[in-house]
Amino acid sequence: MSGDQKSLSARMISKAIQTFGGDVIKDKPAEYEVYAASNLDWTLVRPPRLVDGAATGRLEHFAHRSTRSTPVVRADLAAFVADVIDQGSYVRQAPFFATAT
Repeated sequence: MSGDQKSLSARMISKAIQTFGGDVIKDKPAEYEVYAASNLDWTLVRPPRLVDGAATGRLEHFAHRSTRSTPVVRADLAAFVADVIDQGSYVRQAPFFATAT
């Protein structure tokens, strides 16, 4: 997406996913354009690999910067999504996520 700032490794991983991810991944830019052109309040969630486990409370989120691809616990991401809905943060944005080290 325009404005994204990705590390070299994140760019390489993104390219591999785009190449081998099939039609679902290839349609993501068009999906974003549909959301952006709408009048809806939306948030596109872009985590790296998701893992099961108890919530850690160590989720980091960045508006346009992918810092690292550490796995994210699903429970932490679910809590973030609930907060987005409740507080209205990140409306019409597509944040990146990572687990704080």
